[in-house]
This record gives sequence, C-alpha cells and structure tokens, in this order.
Amino acid sequence: MKKIEKALVEAGYRVANIDYPSRKKTITELAEDLRKELEKCCLGGGGKIHFAAHSLGGILTRLYIKTSRPPNLGRVVMLAPPSGGSAIADSFGDNWLFKSILGPAFPELSTHPDSLPNSLGPADFSLGIIAGSSSWSPMSWLLPKADDGSVSVEAARLEGMDAFLVIPVSHTAIMKNPRAIEETLTFLRTGNFSTP
Repeated sequence: MKKIEKALVEAGYRVANIDYPSRKKTITELAEDLRKELEKCCLGGGGKIHFAAHSLGGILTRLYIKTSRPPNLGRVVMLAPPSGGSAIADSFGDNWLFKSILGPAFPELSTHPDSLPNSLGPADFSLGIIAGSSSWSPMSWLLPKADDGSVSVEAARLEGMDAFLVIPVSHTAIMKNPRAIEETLTFLRTGNFSTP
C-alpha cells in the first residue's frame, strides 16, 4: 500500500498505513488489532476518517465499521475485496498446507452463506469497490470468470456499494496500479469513480 499512501499524502491526507499479521490471526482478532491501532492514531481528531483497503483489509474494515463504527466515518475504497468470500478458500480452506501457509483467516473467507464476509451484511456507508479482471494465477480455474487470481469480479461486489469499477489488473498488482490509485483518490474526494 506504499504507492497509495504516497498518493494520499501528496493529495493532502494524513495517512496511517496499518499493517497486520494476516497469516497469524483470525479475522476477528485482526479487526480488534485494527480498532486498537485506530484508537492510537486516528480517532478523536477533527475531520473524517476514510479507509483504503486491499483484499482481506476490506473485510477487516467492514467488521471494524460494524462493531466499532467511528462517528466521523468518511468514505471507504476497497481494492479486490473478497466481499462474498473466495472460492479458493472453499476448495483449500481445510487443507493443512494452505492453512499453515495462509493462516487461520484463510478458511474464514469462504463463499458459504454463513462465512464471516457474508455475515457482515450490506454496506451502510459510502463505499467504492475496484475489482481486478486479469490473472496469471493457476488458481484462476477455481474462480468464476472474470477474476484477479484470488477473487472473482462478482465476489468483490457488495450490496449497498455506491460505485463499482473493474480494471484489467491482478490481485497482487491492483494496489500499485496507477488507475486504481487515481480512482481511489477520486472516490475519497467525490464519492464516485471517474469512470462508471
């Protein structure tokens, strides 16, 4: 997220680029860590608190907003979020090798109706989602087309979102993509993307 951080700072935002141990904790534990970090750096001041999140970070943001919604919540941009889960987690979530590499949050990202992402409900905040549609990943065969190698375009969608954009980029490259960065800034400023 360094390139997005740089662009936001240059645009005049005060930025807290919060890292998290995605391979060591459950989604609930990670969201609690996010809450603590935000209390230290970002809450209680003036102005709005906006979010720009990639992948699992979008789920953490949704869980944080649902359980600890800040009164000064602004806009949220999610890049390639598994809003409806990922079919890769369906296929390999119980596999000991994948769990040992990807950690306890990975199986929680399934597409099942009772999975954590699907239990969070629709967005009730200003949300723009940017999905990727390009992949060289061998995992793409598990995903409904189009996909970014980890999340299908359809699974990125979330009921209640204000804007949705698909760009031809992979899951791991989307946060460095100049168009994704520019559209993130546009949504945070205006509540919409420049391209519908």
